[in-house]
Amino acid sequence: MRQAAPRRGELPASYESERAVLASALLDSDQVKKEGVYSALQTSDFFWEENRIVWDAVTTCVERGDPVTIPTVAYMMAEMGTIDRLDQLFKEGAEVYLVLLNENWYSALGCKAFASMVKKYSDMRERINQGAKMVREGYQGQTKLGWVK
Repeated sequence: MRQAAPRRGELPASYESERAVLASALLDSDQVKKEGVYSALQTSDFFWEENRIVWDAVTTCVERGDPVTIPTVAYMMAEMGTIDRLDQLFKEGAEVYLVLLNENWYSALGCKAFASMVKKYSDMRERINQGAKMVREGYQGQTKLGWVK
């Protein structure tokens, strides 16, 4: 199992929170919608590629008005051309990954808390990336901040 809290030097992310959001969507899409999770999260907020693939398929189902179930999400990934990539990332296969998402989650109630954690870590990674870019530009002498010496 991946770390819930990052260690020093690691980018902040919570594998468990990401999986909880995905499991919630598969368990009760209406509750996830009611809690505002679909509008709060974007695919890029997910750190792990396998979770980005699933979230992208889930939100596409929602946008189309399709039910969010394991078969419809798997079909959507196939239609989007991403199911093979998930098969590569998860050796047991994409469909098994979708089934295993729900192994520890029994309710979508409270999924907003998990979504908040996913968003918080995404925002932190963005700030880290922006700071790293500023440092690189500073060492290259390309900073636009005249007061920085």
